[in-house]
Amino acid sequence: MTRPSFEEIARLDHELLTAFTPPGADCPLCVWCYIRKGVTIHEIVPRSLAPDWWWHFGNRVPLCHEDHMLMHSDRKKYEATLRFRQEEALRRVRSWTDSD
Repeated sequence: MTRPSFEEIARLDHELLTAFTPPGADCPLCVWCYIRKGVTIHEIVPRSLAPDWWWHFGNRVPLCHEDHMLMHSDRKKYEATLRFRQEEALRRVRSWTDSD
């Protein structure tokens, strides 16, 4: 698989951020703390370990700066829980959208 263009990555970033943004909000919440704004898109498996698929939706989540630094402090320690929180966050946003 070839790496997407810069424009394609920008489109994927927009789709990701939109998917995690609650109705009426201007940006997504951090999927780790659910308190601060998700200002950084984090690759659960880093680009260096997944050069052919790091940009896939299921590998990326919005995090606040503090929690992004936490994830980089011990990637393996947080990976499984981060994947669970990713799914949980998407379910929450979808339930809020469905109830409108």
